Amino acid sequence: MTKPRPFGHYFILEKIAQGGMAEIFKGLTYDFSGLKKFIVIKRILPHIAVNKDFIKMLIDEAKIAVKLSHGNIAQTFDLGKVADDYFIVMEYVDGRTISQIYKKTVEYKTFIPIPISAYVVSEICNGLDYMHRRKDENGRSLEIVHRDISPQNVILTESGNVKIVDFGVAKAAFKLSEMERGVLKGKFAYMSPEQTEGKNIDFSSDIFSTGVVLWEMLTGRRLFKKKSNPETIEAVQTMTVFPPSAYRNEIPSDLDEIVMRALERDPQRRYAAAADMSLDLTKFLLRHYPEFKPTQVGDFLKEIFDNEEKTGDLYQEKTMREELTVRERVRRDGVEEEASDVAEDTMIVDPQELDFHSIFEEIDVEELSDITRAIGLGETSLTGAAPPSTFSEDSSSQEEEITGDLEEPEAHASPPATQSGTSRPSPIPASEASPPVRRRELLVVPLVLLVLLAALALYHFFLSPAPGGLKLAFQPADAKLSLDGRAVAGSPPMVLPNLPGRRRATLRLEREGFEPLELSPYIFPNWTRSLNLSMVKRPPGQIQILSDPPGADIYFDGKASGKRTPAQLEARDLKFPVVLALSLNGAPQWERRLEAAPQEPLRIFADLKSAVGSLDVQSSPSGAMVKIDGRPIGKTPLLTHPVPANETLDLTLDLPGFKPYANEVSVAPGQKLQIYHAMEKNPSR
Repeated sequence: MTKPRPFGHYFILEKIAQGGMAEIFKGLTYDFSGLKKFIVIKRILPHIAVNKDFIKMLIDEAKIAVKLSHGNIAQTFDLGKVADDYFIVMEYVDGRTISQIYKKTVEYKTFIPIPISAYVVSEICNGLDYMHRRKDENGRSLEIVHRDISPQNVILTESGNVKIVDFGVAKAAFKLSEMERGVLKGKFAYMSPEQTEGKNIDFSSDIFSTGVVLWEMLTGRRLFKKKSNPETIEAVQTMTVFPPSAYRNEIPSDLDEIVMRALERDPQRRYAAAADMSLDLTKFLLRHYPEFKPTQVGDFLKEIFDNEEKTGDLYQEKTMREELTVRERVRRDGVEEEASDVAEDTMIVDPQELDFHSIFEEIDVEELSDITRAIGLGETSLTGAAPPSTFSEDSSSQEEEITGDLEEPEAHASPPATQSGTSRPSPIPASEASPPVRRRELLVVPLVLLVLLAALALYHFFLSPAPGGLKLAFQPADAKLSLDGRAVAGSPPMVLPNLPGRRRATLRLEREGFEPLELSPYIFPNWTRSLNLSMVKRPPGQIQILSDPPGADIYFDGKASGKRTPAQLEARDLKFPVVLALSLNGAPQWERRLEAAPQEPLRIFADLKSAVGSLDVQSSPSGAMVKIDGRPIGKTPLLTHPVPANETLDLTLDLPGFKPYANEVSVAPGQKLQIYHAMEKNPSR
């Protein structure tokens, strides 16, 4: 490491990367006591810094980011300027990016453990939810969207912490293409469909990106990444997405549901808030992995990275390859080379070569035409529009992995490729067309037939999709199953064939002693989807204990609980079988043995009237402490206080400055005994 070089109030240690927007340095700062702290310094490149609009937006974004403080967000500390250099100071996170972890699992031909994937993404959602909910001083939402959630922007530490980086600069980097001609940074494979279309985006865009990250962590494969950017964008917008369990059959179906909901192309059908997705993932962990601890993240990192030297550079993957120009690629290879996993879709283009501003600035006109043809927009001409071509995805492209080939379990079957329809016939050239029939009436019949055939084809394609099926296994095996509200007979494993495709079905399992399980699996045309369902035992219910009269002490196995009736207790806090006893003033009057923990709320009522009487105790002056058998029970006036019947009780009254009063009393069952005593003053000394 080189000697620290002063940079404003900070010191630069070494350059760790350079991207299209900034140089990245590892830096150092000192607090007032001289304690040093590592930081990251992002110095904006000079040709970017001259854009005043960009700098203004960067300053506005950084002002917000500096105020943010959350355990799942890498802190932005400062935004400053040294001479003509603008810079941002950020938290230095010592850990590994999800992208690095991907590559190691591929190298070892293994997967990221399911609970770790669920935990990490739940933590990402926590950070996003904090950001999405931020408000200004007037209580108005700041409407902050990260815009660049990807495996390169999430870091895991060995202590199990999860940090999102690049808050406060992602929007500026994304919008740079609208200001600085020829420069664009964007990871298309993690963008939402609306983001790839250049539309205004909201919080749900980050949720979609997070869903992509979770899908890839679970499957060890790339979801939308293709050989070229146009193909990637097209995949984001149109490709059929299969649930993670189609590639890794041990993934529980309820986790499938979480992933697929986040990946809905319609923003309105995704999670309404990142907190909702985090909550579902947390519930999933509690159901399936109740013993999971965040420290297992560190154990896994140590296992796969072994004794490798730890860099700790949160930007270490953003290498100098980002500076490779399109012209250099074409000159070297003759075709555009696929960007690296880390700096994917990031490049700097000669500004003279392009003359338009949009999120597609790194795509040339021919590539854009390819996209429009592939998704059915076709090409236009003075003579009219050509019919759209049919787009199909083969299975190999859908199963593209993160890096290299990843072996699948032998028993695992990949989902079928998306089936393409039959291409429309090309128009007959004018020179080959048959001469028109003289009588126009003869044209009516074939035209009507063509319209009917077209309508029938549209009906079958859009309204009558191919059926699919479900293959179900569930525990406990005697649970009652219903599909779309109708009971289904049989025991697992079972196959439900010929279900209408392209829709969500509603499955529900019910059994006494278990929590009902309901989910809405998507029915894919021409595919029987396997689901393995496990019901969760219902936790013991609550016990409500009432008595008449109230105020009875509650005992369990002869030990005082410290509670009196009426009381509500959690059954899980008790050890069954147990003897419940109720006592008034230390004398047990009622007992009941509870053999097992109730699964439903249990209400227990004890009628103690036949075993008790009551006392009305008054004194003059009032305020005397009343004790029965030496136990304080209140001050006078004490009205209708229950006491055991047919027992001799020692009653005393104590009031400072007055002589104590003592007497023995006894009451019959149901009797109310009234006692009045005029307290005598102590003789003055």
